[in-house]
Amino acid sequence: MPEQQSSKAINIRDFLYLDVERIKSIFAQLEEGLVTGRERVGGTAKEISGKGGGGIPALLSLAAEGKFIWENEERETKTLHDYMYQHVESKMRDSNMVIAIDDSTLSPEVFRSGGLHSLLSENSFLLIRGKIELDDYEYLKGILENFNELWKFIVQCSMSQQTVQQTKAQRKQIEQEALSKKALDDWLVKGLGKFFDTFYKERCMITIHPNESVPEVYFTGHLIKPFIRDGLESVIFRYGTSPQILWNVFAQIAYIPSESESVQNGVSLPEGALSQQKAQSIDEAIRGTFDALRGIEKMATAVSYPAISILPIAIYR
Repeated sequence: MPEQQSSKAINIRDFLYLDVERIKSIFAQLEEGLVTGRERVGGTAKEISGKGGGGIPALLSLAAEGKFIWENEERETKTLHDYMYQHVESKMRDSNMVIAIDDSTLSPEVFRSGGLHSLLSENSFLLIRGKIELDDYEYLKGILENFNELWKFIVQCSMSQQTVQQTKAQRKQIEQEALSKKALDDWLVKGLGKFFDTFYKERCMITIHPNESVPEVYFTGHLIKPFIRDGLESVIFRYGTSPQILWNVFAQIAYIPSESESVQNGVSLPEGALSQQKAQSIDEAIRGTFDALRGIEKMATAVSYPAISILPIAIYR
């Protein structure tokens, strides 16, 4: 009876996102080099006779003319980045380089008291478990631009399926009244479109809540679309933009806002940045303009306390 080889249990991850370039960088630093492939060869061998020649696969030449060993081999080549990620996470966790965050490791009191922020540093690596939200601004803009037309269509569909006893004239009147009211004003649609084009463009953001009882404390970061598995449209089709299942997010801290940077404290533009004060030089005037733009950008895109900005590396379940 052939001896069965023992196999080590392996966790199969369903990746939603994997930042390959960042994983390569971390792997290279951990291993002091970058492995681009991993090969395992196994099997049986037997002697055959023949004449040596180039380009014959799986033949190990023992002499220029004479005996060869034919390797009946099972070859497994792993160049997949998934294996590289598994190695990185495992090694970093074994070395206590990763902070695990979920509702079982940290109590709501810790989240609310600011204790979470005191556990983290600007270069911490995290493994966060919780529910995620995907905000694709290009997708949102497409919906926004067609929102009023979609609204009209939904109204017409709902009116056509009314079961209440109404005359045709009554239904028509109700439908016309509903259609005459726009869901969103034109100025709002146009303004939001300009806002998205200026500050968000094709950006896709992820937000993860490790403890749903403390919704004000969350992690958020920018996803690089080419690293989203199977494409963003496929992900949205499968799970929606707010999946009701738990995901693991492996990430590095990007920025930890201080308590003074909370939404309640507001964000103000640099003093005099938008004033009509006469600049001493063209360079000074340009710097003042950029200071004003940075103030507006901060109001539009900055992460505010108690939220924390992250660099997502992997998302999986």
